[in-house]
Amino acid sequence: MGFFLVSLFAFYAYIFFCPGFFGLWLGWIPNCQRAALLNMADIATYDFVKHKLLAKFNLPDNWVTHAISSACAGLSAAIVSLPSDVVKTRMMDQIRHELDAKMAHTKNVHIQLYNGCIDCFVKIIRHEESHRKLVDLMLLGCRSCHLGAVRHASTSQYYDAIVVGGGLVGNAIACAMGQNSKLSSKRVLLLEGGNTSSLPKSPPEHYSNRVSAVGPASIHLFRKLGIWDRLHDYRVKKVNRLRVIDNCSRAELEFDPPLKDQEIAYIIENNAIIGALYDRIKETCPTVEVRTGATVKHCNLPPSLNDVATIELDSGEKIETSLVIGADGARSRIRQSMNVDYTSFNYHQSGVVATLVVETPGENDVAWQRFCRAGPIAYLPLSRTLSSLVWTTSTEDAQRLLSLTKDEFVDELNHSMFTEEDQNDCVNKSLFMLSKLPLISKEIGPTPQPPHVVSLQGDSRASFPLGFGHSHTYVHTRAVLIGDAAHRTHPLAGQGVNLGWHDVMILDRVLGRAASDGADIGSVTYLREYDSEAQRHNLPVMVSCDWLNRLYRTNAAPVVMLRSLGLAAFNRLTPIKDFLVSQLSTPH
Repeated sequence: MGFFLVSLFAFYAYIFFCPGFFGLWLGWIPNCQRAALLNMADIATYDFVKHKLLAKFNLPDNWVTHAISSACAGLSAAIVSLPSDVVKTRMMDQIRHELDAKMAHTKNVHIQLYNGCIDCFVKIIRHEESHRKLVDLMLLGCRSCHLGAVRHASTSQYYDAIVVGGGLVGNAIACAMGQNSKLSSKRVLLLEGGNTSSLPKSPPEHYSNRVSAVGPASIHLFRKLGIWDRLHDYRVKKVNRLRVIDNCSRAELEFDPPLKDQEIAYIIENNAIIGALYDRIKETCPTVEVRTGATVKHCNLPPSLNDVATIELDSGEKIETSLVIGADGARSRIRQSMNVDYTSFNYHQSGVVATLVVETPGENDVAWQRFCRAGPIAYLPLSRTLSSLVWTTSTEDAQRLLSLTKDEFVDELNHSMFTEEDQNDCVNKSLFMLSKLPLISKEIGPTPQPPHVVSLQGDSRASFPLGFGHSHTYVHTRAVLIGDAAHRTHPLAGQGVNLGWHDVMILDRVLGRAASDGADIGSVTYLREYDSEAQRHNLPVMVSCDWLNRLYRTNAAPVVMLRSLGLAAFNRLTPIKDFLVSQLSTPH
């Protein structure tokens, strides 16, 4: 209830400061006109038919008379309301577009197409009448026929949606749209700048150094798309527990699955996920076309729904579409074409990745993360004897680590993971005292040790830069952003690509609803629903990861004391931990 009240207050505050108090009544003129026409036709027809039946046919005033009158009234209301629905939809879209610069933080100014409801009606009759002979002012027919005429006059190809960028998120949204029965009439084009290959029949001997910790909500998406069984039979590793430890104290945090048979995550190679999605698209998505080696040179987005978007490739080919889905990464060309505000900063850190040969008692099913001053070190289990490394450190130190010999690298990694040089005795004494409080039933003592690294599997080391980025809005007329194109976060919690797959689930549902309602899938009216829901989910996770990264990048005694006591106390609040895990694990 507390979250609801805060959200409700924030919602009204947002309306007050952006469109103003009277923003709640925006669009009242077209809505009142439609309601007046609808009620006029409904009531007048019902009364007229009922009196005729009673007077001319001498029928009794019973349910049969009322049913016939109601049916005629409904037909009359539908005939009268359809033209007003077209006008109302056009006017409401225009009103929403005019607020984009203020509410969606767009830098461009929307072009006003209509001066009022009457002007809108006249322009539709004058300029769009020839495109509406078959469906005569029905909303879906109006939109599709108009766009059909535009496409007919152009020599460019046309697709209902174009996904720019393959990868983990782009392939997922293309597969989801191809399997969505509500979008079965929509042609989708997936543009991939590189080359995508199918999932091999058997995995190679060496693991890839780029893996993802796939959470339960994302596993739910994989099952829905039909790739989970294939991945599970290929090569995955179940994580049954997550341990987080501090470099400066003995504080630790342990996460277990909220349910007995559930998992914290599965560790899966990125190229395996992409290959499984690619195969699934080819097998089950006849409406989806995949083009590899296709690089977008320019994207032209129209100011209104009266025109289509145009994608120009490096080859000079132009393709038109009703919706551009930008899944082209942190340096998104689609986001640049949308001209939206984007907040970003550099952590001046890099993530060093490698595949490790480890020794550990048990099944090696625990994911480890140790917070060090330069950044966290994470071990993600791959098999009984292998783990994947993500070592966050400064950009300069990352280059130094890559230049070390393999033996030197392993020695420094083991030292960083096990050293107690930075342990604060005062903090550890406070933790010991905390463990004696009545609410703390379990003493804080020595914790199980992380795996010992024996060697590297080949020379699998590589690095990638880390940064933060967030688009103030994910949507624009005929364009939408998903994945890293919309948001980029620190990898310390392993949530980056999971946020992208969460975007996929929301967008697929919203586009399906738009199509079933007969609306234009490029309309901001529907896309804003995706924008709102995705940002509500993504921002808290992104901000939390950013704060954690900053909190653990200092060895200052007061900060170490506060974070260690907080971590130790939180570790004993099992219901809250279970709630947090369940929130991250539940598909929305």
